[in-house]
Amino acid sequence: MMPHRFICTITILCALIRTSSSLGAERSSLFSGGDGLTKEHAVVIHAKREDDGTKAEYAWIREYHPGAKVELQSLISADGRIYDCIEVVAMDGSRQKYYFDISEYFGRLD
Repeated sequence: MMPHRFICTITILCALIRTSSSLGAERSSLFSGGDGLTKEHAVVIHAKREDDGTKAEYAWIREYHPGAKVELQSLISADGRIYDCIEVVAMDGSRQKYYFDISEYFGRLD
């Protein structure tokens, strides 16, 4: 009885690791570019539609700044590109702005 339970546990753990790895690869294909601290180093969001792009922006914030809360969001047009500037408040109360290049999907609703 014990060996069967052990094999089932190992099988489930392997499946979870594979799923987690593929989700990580999928997430990383949504983002490229820089650290987002300036427009010149904006996080580039790869999406086909605005709602997917917005979800990806918030996923990036959750992934790289767990627990941070979005305080403000503004749209910026500069140098022929479109950016979302999102100001977050970290758990320690500090504030930081992040720039996302949303040119790829801005205005695409379908």
